[in-house]
Amino acid sequence: MHRWSLSLLLALTLTGCGWGNGEESAKKQADYDAIRLLGGVWTDDATGIVAMRAQNDTIFYTDSTRMPVKFSIYDDTIFLMGEREEKYAIVQQTEHVFAFRTPGGDTVTLTKDTGENTEFEMPTARKDVAVGTDQVVRKDTVLQFQGQRFHCYVYVNPTKYKVNIQEQTYDGLTVDNTYYDNIIHLSVFKGAERLFSRDIKKRAYRHLIPEDFLSGAILSDMELRHTDRQGFHFFATVCVPDGSSCYLIDNIVSPEGKLSTKVVE
Repeated sequence: MHRWSLSLLLALTLTGCGWGNGEESAKKQADYDAIRLLGGVWTDDATGIVAMRAQNDTIFYTDSTRMPVKFSIYDDTIFLMGEREEKYAIVQQTEHVFAFRTPGGDTVTLTKDTGENTEFEMPTARKDVAVGTDQVVRKDTVLQFQGQRFHCYVYVNPTKYKVNIQEQTYDGLTVDNTYYDNIIHLSVFKGAERLFSRDIKKRAYRHLIPEDFLSGAILSDMELRHTDRQGFHFFATVCVPDGSSCYLIDNIVSPEGKLSTKVVE
């Protein structure tokens, strides 16, 4: 029988941090003896790697990118109550063994760690997964165009706007990940005169990019590529996080300070 890896076990809990739909489960009588038994540090039998720590009604992970999740146990079932409730039938539970069955019928077995890992540091909050950097990326370019001196600025500004992406594990499970979008500030100066200045969000390209792609993508970057008779060509990338799918958008600032956009073929 195929055994799930530790990474797959952890992926099951990436569904959120609040009680969410778990409120309905909380109305039922919890098995407090079973909840107490789950307290402690647990390792995956298949890998020997620490999987989690259960304390009171919350499961914590050694990886701070994974949010703690509340849980409850009743009717020989453990419920993980994140943004979306997940439940798993308990196959065996003792003081030192916890085994449960996945929706696909596989069994995951954990063993309580009684050694040096027992006191590992528990993260109390998740760091949201971010693509790129949490620092402002600044790109300044000075150039001669049509016999005059121009100064171009591109600032890639990280935001707290979240893009929720559903991804598939190699076993076909759907997990939810959260990424941060960016806002890009673009300015063009002719000498001391401000020719163009605007904050650009990915929604500015909704007439060029299908909505089903745009809703799951982030505005990743922008850079000055070249100039010609049309003006200044700034190429922006709108990409699915951690994926290979991107749209490349040509942002053309004319010598008169007008902006036009088109998809780069």
